[in-house]
Amino acid sequence: MMVPRSDVPKWVVVLTTSRTREDVVSSVMYAYIYIDSIVKWSNLSLQLIVVENSGVGYPELANLTNLDVVVSNTSDEYAGSKSMQEASSLEAVMEHMKNHPMRYGKSTHLLKVTGRYFLEGIEESIKKLPQGKDFYVQRHYDANIKWQNSEYFGIRKELLPEVTSTVLLGDNEAETTMEHALWKVSRDHSFAIFDNTDFHNEMPRGGDGLVFNPL
Repeated sequence: MMVPRSDVPKWVVVLTTSRTREDVVSSVMYAYIYIDSIVKWSNLSLQLIVVENSGVGYPELANLTNLDVVVSNTSDEYAGSKSMQEASSLEAVMEHMKNHPMRYGKSTHLLKVTGRYFLEGIEESIKKLPQGKDFYVQRHYDANIKWQNSEYFGIRKELLPEVTSTVLLGDNEAETTMEHALWKVSRDHSFAIFDNTDFHNEMPRGGDGLVFNPL
């Protein structure tokens, strides 16, 4: 698929979040983690979209005017798959951007970040990246099993449907995980690795609770 090229990426940060968890304590904990991260991101100069996939949104952040909150309700529909929940949320973001061309029409790339993470130094980091690539991926991957970590990744916005459709319409379980889909699609296009900055991280990822530091 050929897409228009731009030498210098124009970024929109997309934070994916899910407030409603298996119990009240977990839901409150994640809300605190997400809100802390969102406030930090909102202090940067990058355009920011926060998507929340359990239908709750962030009424606590109504006073923040420099971000858009997109509320979807996919946590029940895709209850068995966090990857599918995230992919569906990202499709809601694409629809939101399409409906607001004055705000997002000039953007070229999205930086998808799992909402619990804040990448200290990201503004300087993206300035150092090779220009004109379709994907910008983490240093954490496993070529043997075709796995690309997806806590964050940069993507030319026209290519995001290739990733989300691979997750949502994959023929087998491997294809419907975000990490396998990201490997598959990114390796079919030009890509570079975020290896110019060590993003300090003490936040465990979901599922197995592993901490990748640097992220």
